[in-house]
Amino acid sequence: MLSIGCTLAFLLWLASKANRAANRFLAAALVVSALWLTRLLGTDIGLASHSPVWSRLPLQFSLALGPLLYFYVLTTIRPGYQFRRMDLLHFSPLLLELCAQVLPFAESLKTATFILNILAFVSVFWYLYLCRNTIDNFYTQKTLGNGAH
Repeated sequence: MLSIGCTLAFLLWLASKANRAANRFLAAALVVSALWLTRLLGTDIGLASHSPVWSRLPLQFSLALGPLLYFYVLTTIRPGYQFRRMDLLHFSPLLLELCAQVLPFAESLKTATFILNILAFVSVFWYLYLCRNTIDNFYTQKTLGNGAH
């Protein structure tokens, strides 16, 4: 599963179609998912007991998944959309997640992980809601633009 996800992400990243930006957002979302699966696999097989560095690697970027999916939808619907500096604000919660993974506060790490998982769920749910609204608005404008009411 990991190799398939990484291979597909690699191919999407290199694709030279008109919707290159959309392909790259989708590729980044696949890489985020693959890294998350790698982290889960490493935890399940007890990799941290063999390599103490393993538990310190920032492999979870779940707060980036929602914005990546949203910008994938946005750039698919509007191929000419230019990613702006202000759009980076959508990824600002990722800094919180990275700090929680890197900073050495081992005792409260379980609580932080639990809270980050809840935030990731809410984030993905919210961005999926935004995606649906964006798609609905696209089809509404397309229908109205064709003269059908």
